[in-house]
Amino acid sequence: MTKKEKKPQLIELIELVEDMASLVLDQHGMAFIKISVDGQHKVIGINSQEFADWLRHYYLEATGKPILAMNLKDTCEHFSSMARSTGDKITTSLRNAYVNKCAYVDLSNSKGEVVKLDENGWALSTEPEIYFTKSGPMAELPFALKTSDSNLTELLAPYLNLSDEHARYLLIGFIVASFFDLPSKAMLVINGEQGSAKTTTTRIIGQLIDPSKVKTQSTPTSMNDLMVAAANSALLCFDNTSKLPPKLMNMICQLSTGAGFRRRKLYSDLDEIVFEISRMVIINGIDADIISATDLLSRCVQIVLPAITGTQRISESKLWKNFYNDQPVILGALYDVVVKVISIIDDIELDDATRLTDFCRVGVAVERVLKWPEGAFMKALTTMQAEAMEIALESDVTATGIQRVMENRTRWDGTADRLLSTMNQLCGFDLTSQQLWPKSARSLGIRLVKIMPALREQGIVIEKTKSGPRKITITNNSIAVNRPMKPESPLNKFDAA
Repeated sequence: MTKKEKKPQLIELIELVEDMASLVLDQHGMAFIKISVDGQHKVIGINSQEFADWLRHYYLEATGKPILAMNLKDTCEHFSSMARSTGDKITTSLRNAYVNKCAYVDLSNSKGEVVKLDENGWALSTEPEIYFTKSGPMAELPFALKTSDSNLTELLAPYLNLSDEHARYLLIGFIVASFFDLPSKAMLVINGEQGSAKTTTTRIIGQLIDPSKVKTQSTPTSMNDLMVAAANSALLCFDNTSKLPPKLMNMICQLSTGAGFRRRKLYSDLDEIVFEISRMVIINGIDADIISATDLLSRCVQIVLPAITGTQRISESKLWKNFYNDQPVILGALYDVVVKVISIIDDIELDDATRLTDFCRVGVAVERVLKWPEGAFMKALTTMQAEAMEIALESDVTATGIQRVMENRTRWDGTADRLLSTMNQLCGFDLTSQQLWPKSARSLGIRLVKIMPALREQGIVIEKTKSGPRKITITNNSIAVNRPMKPESPLNKFDAA
């Protein structure tokens, strides 16, 4: 009897993977294996720690032997190469996805369970159109409970310290919008004094959208740090943030619409990892002017939390115990709202919208589903953005200079040099000495482009000639000219008091 020839471990590993999984390649060129766990399909990145752990477990179970590090590396390289050449093409996402009028939510549990929501309802999906990847920070989302009489607004009320109905409309609209793959994603800014539950509110929203082992994080300081965080979380939550520097505001603005990320795989070669990411962001802090860039402000939803008095405050441990008990029911009510929004979203037409048009459509759909007063969502959003723009203009020295020039004028014409000279004459040393004060006509022209939309909202319209002598025309529409006097408001008597 001849002794059976022993297979090399590398061959055993390759055969094991081929028996248990199939190879796939996603839209970013990343290689995965697709496996089935209790009838639920899931994908695992071939170059991830999860794949290494999976392979070690099943190989040890099949052979009783551990895997040599060299063979594990060669197995990963082999299947990465095979997936790129022969793997089926799939689309992957992180936590949430929306395709063909279906929303998907990854529960990120050991079975890889995914909830599918469409206009007919919501339930577990064993074969979603989009496959979900798992990152280290992701935490498990509990399965929702179906109830017949759940009310999302009432269920959330004990856990959200909101000042008024406007804040409630905006916050619920933001949460529901996370289920839709919007081309421009909104950013939520939460303000409030010390002890107004800014961090808790941020964490509550995170637990409903994208639970994470990292509840909140400090604000990143580089594009690389921001993109790494975005690659590992569907919702970015930055806690206790001070005023953002211009560079970081530009980076977050890019993340709202889709930021491209390029990085070398190894320092020794020229191969790159290239992908595009767009994410929803929450930032909280005390300062009202955390964001001063008007371009980013136009993509923001901002709420201010009221102070919590001693009689209203409960222990944090009790709050979280109650929330985790209620979370499945809250999720069920939230899913019910999303299902109804999906069924009507295509019929929503807006007469007037902000830059976040698709977000506005979701908000108006939520308004109709939850039977808010007609026009309540758009009124809340436009009022909030007008107030935010006003605060931003107050902190912008160039905008302040333009406002000083137009304070008692309806029109101004001239060159950029003349405009800068006029601003220097009318503004004191406290403004002209600041670092961001324009020092030349060219720098003034660049700054005007950034603040023109916000000034326009305040009634100050800036126009530049595109041919001939370069001139600037500023019109102040906020000053009434030859208009009939409005009747005196009864509220004026309070101003004189």
